[in-house]
Amino acid sequence: MAILLELNLVPFGLEVYCTELRGFAEGRAGENYKGVCPVDLEGLSLRGYNTGRAIFTAHSAVQSLENTIHDLELEREYLLDDLTEKGARLIGNEASRDERISLPADIARLKTRHTKLGIDIDNLRFELTQHQAEYQAALSRSPYHP
Repeated sequence: MAILLELNLVPFGLEVYCTELRGFAEGRAGENYKGVCPVDLEGLSLRGYNTGRAIFTAHSAVQSLENTIHDLELEREYLLDDLTEKGARLIGNEASRDERISLPADIARLKTRHTKLGIDIDNLRFELTQHQAEYQAALSRSPYHP
C-alpha cells in the first residue's frame, strides 16, 4: 500500500510543479528549464517559462548596460582628475624639463580617451534606451504581474 501511495504522489507532484505560473517564475528568475514535465503538462509550463525568460533576459541586458555605463563614467571622472593634476603640474614650477616635454603628450592622450569614453557612453545610453523599451515590452506581453 505504501508503494502505491508513493507512485501516486509523483504525478500529483508534477501536476503541481508543471504549471504555467511556476514555469514563468523559474524563467523570470533566470533558472534553466529542467525538462521534467510530462508532455501533457509541458506546453503550459514551457509557455510560462519562455515568457518569464524573455523578461529575465531583457532585464539582464538593461542591468549590464547600466553597469557598463556606470563604470565608464567613473573612468571618465578619474581621467578628469588625472588631466587636472597633469595640467597643474605643467603650469606649476615643480615640473622637470623632461616632464614639461612629456606632459603635453600625456594630457593629449588623456583628453582623447576622455572624449572617446564620452562617445561610448552616449552610444551605450542609446542602446540602453532600446533595451529598456524591450524590457517594458516583455513585461507588457506577460499575462502575469512580475
